[in-house]
Amino acid sequence: MGGTVAEQRTIDQTEEGEPLDEGAAIRLRRRLRLARLIVWWERAWRLGWPLPALLATFAATALFDVLPLLPGWLHAAILVLFLLAVLAALWRLRRLSWPGLSEARQRLEQDSGFSHRPLQGLADTLAAGVRDPVSRILWQTEKRRLSALLDRLTLKHPAPDLARHDPLGLRFASLLLLAIALAGGWHDWPTRISRALHPDVSRLMGPGPLLQVWLTPPAYTGRPPILLDGPSRQPVVLPAESHLLAVLQGGKGKAQLFLDGRAQAFQSLDGGSQRLETGIAHGGTLQIRQGRRLIGTWTVSLVGIEPPTIAFASPPETDRQGRLRLDVEGRDAYGIAKAWATIRRVDTPSAAPLTLDLPLGAAHPTDLRQAAWHDLTGHPWAGLPVTIEPVAENVAGRKASGEAVATTLPERGFNNPVARAIVAERRKLIADPERRKEVAATLAGIASSPESFGKDLIVYLTLSTAISRLAHDPTSEAASSVADILWQVALRIEEGDKPAAQQALDEAARALEKALAEGAPQAEIERLMNELQTAMARYFDALAEQAARQGMPLLPDDPDQPSISPEELAGMMEQMRDLSRTGSADAARQMLSELRQMLDGLGSAMEGGATSRESREAQRALKELQDLTLQQRRLLDDTFRRAQQNPDAAGPATSGTRRRGEQNQRQGDKPQNAGPSQAEAGRQDALRKRLDKLMQSLEGLGAKAPDALGQAGQAMDDSTLSLRRDELQDSVDAQSEALARLQEGSRAAAQSLAKQLGAGLVRQGQGSGRDPLGRPLQGRGDGEDHSVKIPEQAATQKARDVLDELRRRAGQAERPAVERDYLQRLLKQFF
Repeated sequence: MGGTVAEQRTIDQTEEGEPLDEGAAIRLRRRLRLARLIVWWERAWRLGWPLPALLATFAATALFDVLPLLPGWLHAAILVLFLLAVLAALWRLRRLSWPGLSEARQRLEQDSGFSHRPLQGLADTLAAGVRDPVSRILWQTEKRRLSALLDRLTLKHPAPDLARHDPLGLRFASLLLLAIALAGGWHDWPTRISRALHPDVSRLMGPGPLLQVWLTPPAYTGRPPILLDGPSRQPVVLPAESHLLAVLQGGKGKAQLFLDGRAQAFQSLDGGSQRLETGIAHGGTLQIRQGRRLIGTWTVSLVGIEPPTIAFASPPETDRQGRLRLDVEGRDAYGIAKAWATIRRVDTPSAAPLTLDLPLGAAHPTDLRQAAWHDLTGHPWAGLPVTIEPVAENVAGRKASGEAVATTLPERGFNNPVARAIVAERRKLIADPERRKEVAATLAGIASSPESFGKDLIVYLTLSTAISRLAHDPTSEAASSVADILWQVALRIEEGDKPAAQQALDEAARALEKALAEGAPQAEIERLMNELQTAMARYFDALAEQAARQGMPLLPDDPDQPSISPEELAGMMEQMRDLSRTGSADAARQMLSELRQMLDGLGSAMEGGATSRESREAQRALKELQDLTLQQRRLLDDTFRRAQQNPDAAGPATSGTRRRGEQNQRQGDKPQNAGPSQAEAGRQDALRKRLDKLMQSLEGLGAKAPDALGQAGQAMDDSTLSLRRDELQDSVDAQSEALARLQEGSRAAAQSLAKQLGAGLVRQGQGSGRDPLGRPLQGRGDGEDHSVKIPEQAATQKARDVLDELRRRAGQAERPAVERDYLQRLLKQFF
């Protein structure tokens, strides 16, 4: 303000002569102000250049991140030196002042190249001769000359002349260091500056506290906790939703945890300890401080949780029984918790979808590949077009769905007219529940004729229950319940107890598989195995009943695939028990999977085997062959007994006599003796004719007659000739040969019929890739890759012996308590 007044006074003083015009006065004032600013700027740089040089040097040092590597006392000392140097640089600035008007005029005259001082002359006044006209004229002439010089005024750029004040060029060295540091440390400069400003002086403050920090990933990851035992420059990578537990012992003051600038206080415990337990919701810089003391610092990075993937490994397919097979495959980094299929109708997408649980085969598998059969023939949507979408949820709760597949839900057909009539009434009830009275009347008519459904008491009682509910319960729940009842009745009429037995078997097997996968207690597994064994017995009884009703015997099997009996199935169940007791849950689950495949194949065989007529003909042929073998054995016994009682007739005839006898026989001559030998020869000839007819029957069934049966026929012819000549020993030899060939031919014929008609239960060998009927398995189920090895019987027995020894030692009171507690902990995982 003072400078502006002085400038104005300088201009005004020209009024004593000839005042400056307004434009020239403004230009002069501007140049004077700019000149003062330039002089001040040059003075400030000459005095203050060490300050930016010091700041640049400190910034470069911090970005190089070298100070935290130094001992705490040295780090603090360097910071103090920097602070003192900054204060000294600021102290130099105390001499900085705003330049005066004379300095501005001098700088303006100097930059304009004036050798004298015209601006000073403009500011001067006439000291003498003020009243002298000549003097005034001369003074005014001088003023006009000086005013004319104002147009030549100019100012040069500021020139602080730092080279004279900084001859070593330290200012450029600091800038160079800063540029290098920025090239390598700009990405996390706030963190580096913070570390540079906070030296670790904890050792100077006395003994340091003991800090333990555990970072626990979520349980679904299956990863162990991470112990942070010291500072690290490498970031700690954790899954989302991880947990932190910090325990601090010793030190002075209240501890706090800082995560990305957010503070959380520790909780004080007895004995001077402090504890903090919290979740980690986001990443960043993790620091723990106690008062002013930095205990530890880390960088935490969180990894997001990806949803699982799931898709159909093969298109849905249907078997002869109308069951739907869904084969899915999925993957998740931490494990799949559950999977299901969502079924929606194509014609009414807004309808509530149908959900089918899909088996996992193991607890939280990371790689899922599982196939399962689902019976939806009784659902109201059977026969309608639908879309099936696989869905999976991982252990973290993330869900994902696969590509939906369009298909038609399988619909079951019924051959029994009564079953078809009941199913027709069921459809009416589902389509329109208001027609319950009409449906009840029709069902009453069916129930009034018990002979139409074989006088089955269960069918009669179930129909009566359905009729009663339709008559007395008008709710929609009653109609839905009766529809389910009618479906079960129709199945029982069509196939007897097999559908219900198969459903019970499937439920028992799935419950046991789930218990094995989830590690259920042994008592629960034993109970489920008992239920499975009971369901298997019921299922076999139902299959036997169906086979008897349809005239379908279970024929002997192919010798390449030995048959499996109920006793052997019981042995498999017992081996599964032993495997579960010894902790081999995966092996037990694989054996259960193989058993389920065998039982599924048996049910399919009953549906897809030979017709009733072919089965009855095959049964008659086998019975005829068995009876023929029995009659041949009896004839052999009679002939052998006579040969022992009559040694004279038992001797072998000479070759010449035998050839003459054969010639006489060909010529139609009859021997002289017409006793028992002739009767046995007639019996032998009749057996030979029965064999010829039986071989023709086998050819008619499509099974080639075994060569052994032809050889048996030739032996029978030899026996007939020997009996007619009363050569008993020769006949015994021929009959023995015939009997042996008949037995061999019986086995071959049974095997041929089993292959031709497709019946019989065979064992699925491990790794054979075949179902219980010897057919190749379609798709892949749990355990099909045989990655889990089922222990041999000897290994199972050895494991049982080890468990017995553990129990024995755990019960010995003289052993130390620590040892007995350890043994009890070992036994808890098995019992």
